[in-house]
Parts: sequence; C-alpha cells; structure tokens
Amino acid sequence: MAAIIKTFCDDYDNCNTYLYIKNETAIIIDPANDVKQILKSVGNVKIVGIFITHGHYDHFKNLSEIMSKTDCPVYLSKKAYEKLFNKDTSCASYFTNNFVCEYDEKRFVFVSDGQKIMVANDFEVLIWQTKGHTDCGICLFIDDNIFTGDTLFCKGVGRSDLPTSNTIQLIASIKRLMDLKKDYNVYPGHDKMTTIFDEQKNNPFYNLSLIHIWRCRR
Repeated sequence: MAAIIKTFCDDYDNCNTYLYIKNETAIIIDPANDVKQILKSVGNVKIVGIFITHGHYDHFKNLSEIMSKTDCPVYLSKKAYEKLFNKDTSCASYFTNNFVCEYDEKRFVFVSDGQKIMVANDFEVLIWQTKGHTDCGICLFIDDNIFTGDTLFCKGVGRSDLPTSNTIQLIASIKRLMDLKKDYNVYPGHDKMTTIFDEQKNNPFYNLSLIHIWRCRR
C-alpha cells in the first residue's frame, strides 16, 4: 500500500492535523481536529502512534479524546508534555474556557533532538528540536516529508511573542531547516503544504534579519 498523507483543518484556528497512512498502519500528527472525522478516514488501518509538534493548545486540543479511542503511544518533547497541564504556557486561554488535561500518562514517550524512532516497523521518524515559537517545538522527518509544526510555514514562520517564545532560537531553527540540501515536502501546522526549495526561494523570512516578531495569529 502506497503511503498516504491526509490533512484535516478546521475553520476556527486553521490548524492542521495530519494522518499518515502506510502499510495498513497510521500515525496522527497534532490531534487538533474532529476525532470522528479522523477515525472515519482511518477505516480499518491501525493507529500506531500520535505525535505532538509542540505544546500549544490548538495543536493538542483533541488529544484526550483521541487517546480514549486508541491504545498507541504519544510522542512529544518533555517540555511539550508539561504544557499539556498548563493553560498559560499552552496558550489554552486564547482558545477555550474548558481546559481539559486528563490523560493516561503512561502512554507518553519523550523525544529529543536527533533521535530516530521506529513506529510499528513502518515509520522511521527523525526528530529535530526546533525551538523559537515555543521552547518545546520539534520537526518530524518521515520519508521525504517534514512536519514542521509552527516553526516554518509556506512563506512564513512561527510568531515569537508568546510565552516561552524566543526570537533568537527561532532564527537558528529556521536557518537549520533552510540549510537542508534535499527538497523535502513541508507539512506545516497551519496553512498549505510547501517544499524546502520553494521556501528557500520565496520565503521572505529566509533573510534572517527580517525575523523579528511574526505577529499574525498562530
């Protein structure tokens, strides 16, 4: 079975959830969108992993529900895990008054920079730590694709004026991605898919002196 990447996005915060299907198994990246729709799309494919790119509420708001309907591990950085329980550093107060933080904590697996993770023998996931938008951001390299969370967008970058943001770290993370020599497909946390080479040519923030504070809502 050929690999398939499905994108789910709601109209409220334009946040992407990705369903990556491969060899009758699947992983979910950033469980932000309608769980029923995602599970209907999965069909008989087994969900073998959930990844959180960073600990902002708009990216994990349906984690509790999706965990209740699956039995797979949840992969994230330790600092992202801490934000699951903190409505301030997770920016949950921007999105909801009903902050739910009930999880089976035994299912969480902490990841670190440079780590390679094999998930169900189908997905080899390379982790890059990409701080800046938050202190807990990671990018996921899977096959010819990068899932960049809110670090890199199509012709944009993540804002750096939120709790635990750091502009200098964001510049370093963007430079690290832009120095890639391979034209990976880029699946960002918001907005449309792009590629590394397209961003090298067309992203106005590739000129690192222009990255100050990206103030559009992410």
